[in-house]
Amino acid sequence: MLYFCAKHLCAQDVSIYVYDSGSKIVKNAMVKLNDEILPYDSLYHKYIKHDANIKNTEIVELTIECVGYKTSTKKYNVKDFFKTKGELIKYTYLFKSTDEYYMSGRDSIPFEKNLKYLGLELQYKTDSSKIKLNKILKELRLEIVENTDYRFTVIKKKNGKEFDDGNCNELKLLRKNHLFRAVGPIVCSGILLPVVYFEFDEKYLNEIISEGKKNWLTFEEFYYSLKMYKFCTKPEISFEFISHINNMMKDKRITSCIISIYHKPELY
Repeated sequence: MLYFCAKHLCAQDVSIYVYDSGSKIVKNAMVKLNDEILPYDSLYHKYIKHDANIKNTEIVELTIECVGYKTSTKKYNVKDFFKTKGELIKYTYLFKSTDEYYMSGRDSIPFEKNLKYLGLELQYKTDSSKIKLNKILKELRLEIVENTDYRFTVIKKKNGKEFDDGNCNELKLLRKNHLFRAVGPIVCSGILLPVVYFEFDEKYLNEIISEGKKNWLTFEEFYYSLKMYKFCTKPEISFEFISHINNMMKDKRITSCIISIYHKPELY
């Protein structure tokens, strides 16, 4: 593949990955970069333009259309793309009319909000842990949902009712139990953890901490590996945590955030 860089111009591949609210790849979309339709690469599951001549400071328009989803048209600065040698990468998401969303940086990530289920993962899958799990579920009048597509345990109330969104006692008790590696509502095929990382200038720390308290977020520490500030919410807060994060992201002093979603590794 040809790769060269002048002062402001690069010939490189542009790769667009398109996902839905369940973090599944959308394979039948029409993806246009500056009105040019990009073909779908079925081997690498992405839409690609080879050897694109794009200025490093250029603003590009990305339009994505697909039956069953809302059409997305956004303008991006090339510097906002993830860069590797010879490739510019952008991860994008399509919304259905019923999708909720959370903010990641300034992008909106869709997800399906379902209050009937919680996901959980044991610290260790031993016989002893499984016995303790069954005892806890019985005490809380919960039961395991069989035959799901998730790679972790899914639970629901025995009476079929929904879990509380902002003050879920079952969630609070489970999260405080060291038997579990992760417990939370299911977001983007993973388990939402009560942790978020914000990026902002250190001079705003005290002000952001004050804003966080209004949204039930408590400052924990500066996370050096990410160069971001770690905040936690109350253990009983479920999907309402997402609303609190979106409120925080309206503050222009915060430049980006990372929401903690547990995805079970392939090898356990």
